[in-house]
Amino acid sequence: MKECISASINTLKLVYTEYSKVTMSRHGVSGYVKEWGSMSSMHGIPWLVTARTGKARIFWTIICVLSMVMFITMLSTLVVKYYQYPVSVQVDQVSLCVIIF
Repeated sequence: MKECISASINTLKLVYTEYSKVTMSRHGVSGYVKEWGSMSSMHGIPWLVTARTGKARIFWTIICVLSMVMFITMLSTLVVKYYQYPVSVQVDQVSLCVIIF
């Protein structure tokens, strides 16, 4: 069973490697980026890559950049608030000399 799975994985790796070589040789880096973008699950990236007009590309570029800026802003705010959280520790001492049975 392991040999079958291993052979299947190796075959898929070989096919993907050969496909990537063909894509790179035929279209260069831009073809590789377009392929990645069209298959990406990031919001907006496939729309940006597959846009047919320049206005649509500009629109989706602005949307993607604004989304990334908002994400970084929210993340940095969250991290700053996390590290500014005040922690107070109170320790009470209890005498062990008094034991009640």
